[in-house]
Amino acid sequence: MVSRSIIMTGNVVSLGTVLKSDLEDITAYMNDRDVRTFLRDPARIFYFENEEEWYNRIRNSEESRFFAIVENGRETLSGLISLHSVDYRNGNAYIAYSIKKEFWNRGFATEAVSLAIGYAFRYLNLRKVHSTVMEPNIASKKVLEKNGFVESGRFRKNGYIPGYGFVDEIYLELMNEGHA
Repeated sequence: MVSRSIIMTGNVVSLGTVLKSDLEDITAYMNDRDVRTFLRDPARIFYFENEEEWYNRIRNSEESRFFAIVENGRETLSGLISLHSVDYRNGNAYIAYSIKKEFWNRGFATEAVSLAIGYAFRYLNLRKVHSTVMEPNIASKKVLEKNGFVESGRFRKNGYIPGYGFVDEIYLELMNEGHA
């Protein structure tokens, strides 16, 4: 069995490599409607075979960095976090994350975002990390704000969320001002 390399370690969680053996778990938790509620395409259905293709793409991507979120002292996957669309010329990237439901409200996302920001600023030498959240996703907005992100714009009625209708998508960003 391949062991997970740990890239960054925090007090509660670490960021490590995504393993091929994680794919079944990823497929299951990403099909959980509660986890998907506020994501860009909440109706999407994930198939294991597609996750195998995704895994092969992320292993070779220069434009993205994907990390498994794991609870310290455990090997099992707690969630995923990624830096997408890494733009080395302009020094920015988009951060996205998801946490398995059984790990909600334990500070995992907050610390994982902090670790990913440290990686972006220290190792990728980026000057800005940005993200978006759907307005009803108060928990995710709080995670970003706890990490210093500030709202810098809105896309009005930009996404459909079942049970909420069309909602604003909030744009948040964090500049590298002493975070390295």
